[in-house]
Amino acid sequence: MLSRELLSEKFIFCKIIEINTIPMRLLIPIFLILLSSLVSAQTVLEGKLSWNEKWQSKIYISPLTDFESNDKRIDSIKIHRDGTFSYQIRHDGSNNLIYRLQLPPVDGNHNTIIEGEAENVVHLYLPPNGTIFLSADADSFCFSAKVNDSGINCKLLQLRDLKKPFRDLYVRIMKKINNNPDSSEQFKQEIYSEWMEEIGKYRNRTKKYIIKEEHPAVLVLGLYYYYMSNFGRYDSLFFSQTINRIDNQELPLIKKIRRDLKSVSANRLGMIFPGILLDDTAGIKKSIRDFNGKYYVIDFWASWCTPCRSSIRGKLREVYSQLKEKKVILIGISVDEDGVQWRQALQKDKPTWPQLRDAGQSATCQEYFEIFSYPTLFVLNENYKIIFETSSDIELEAYLKRITNN
Repeated sequence: MLSRELLSEKFIFCKIIEINTIPMRLLIPIFLILLSSLVSAQTVLEGKLSWNEKWQSKIYISPLTDFESNDKRIDSIKIHRDGTFSYQIRHDGSNNLIYRLQLPPVDGNHNTIIEGEAENVVHLYLPPNGTIFLSADADSFCFSAKVNDSGINCKLLQLRDLKKPFRDLYVRIMKKINNNPDSSEQFKQEIYSEWMEEIGKYRNRTKKYIIKEEHPAVLVLGLYYYYMSNFGRYDSLFFSQTINRIDNQELPLIKKIRRDLKSVSANRLGMIFPGILLDDTAGIKKSIRDFNGKYYVIDFWASWCTPCRSSIRGKLREVYSQLKEKKVILIGISVDEDGVQWRQALQKDKPTWPQLRDAGQSATCQEYFEIFSYPTLFVLNENYKIIFETSSDIELEAYLKRITNN
């Protein structure tokens, strides 16, 4: 069988020129070989869903090349009335390993993500040739998905199953909120710590799974899940060690990770927090250097960020009351562009620690540290060097207790 490189347009054009000197009786075998090679470079994805009209009659499919679902190479697979579908993928040598399949609700599109029991995204490994058969229940597309593959896809579904305890917690929470809508905010506050703790457990399960595996498809999808469970943040050392285990560095997601690992946002540990002047609630310019502590906790938050607000009303308040006697200084830095909304949030949540605002065209801290997700929490030492970073106040509490021997 001819290699994929030999099937390039340049090769075929040259061969067409050369065959002018070949007897006509030899032309048919040559073209049959070329056609055979082209056909073999296809994967057939077939399947059957237990489908109903809550869902669109198509599945969006695209290669997993980024952490966001904005790949331009999105295609759709038609679902027939009996729930069956069939789709051919022609592999073009672009190094795609994992494909993202999404079943949209009737009022959604390829970016509509559903959480919990009805999670609507499945990730599959589609090899250069062969047939993969997928079966699933449309009402639980992700967690009911099964494939006729005891190899790599089996491992990918095991990766998926690591999320089941978190999914079960989500289902339980939403059921209670729906049954008690008038108390939903209070209940969300009560379960916030459990929620964040379960996310941390899920992330640790994923990390352990990645460490013990070798196949690049498993490593790529594992890093994708880990990144998502880490609130869109890199664990730079772990990501660097993992991608170095992968032979094919041309995989799209690996190339993106390698680029991102060179960015400021992936290398904030060890940076010195500058003495940037920011407005406090009275409109007075202050910097973190105006506060005297042994450790400094910087909480980047926003009034529109629900986890941020829950943390201010709950765990951060608890951490501050426990550790302020040990000269741990907590400083909130809001990224709200609207000062009125910032003050309204402060009046409602009533944090007892200093608050500054970094927003609008003068949002120098956000730009300096390339902060794109919230909350982002830094721990600085007495020299204002960043020694810890997280998005989880549960992880923050554990780290602070460890370094203060509390």
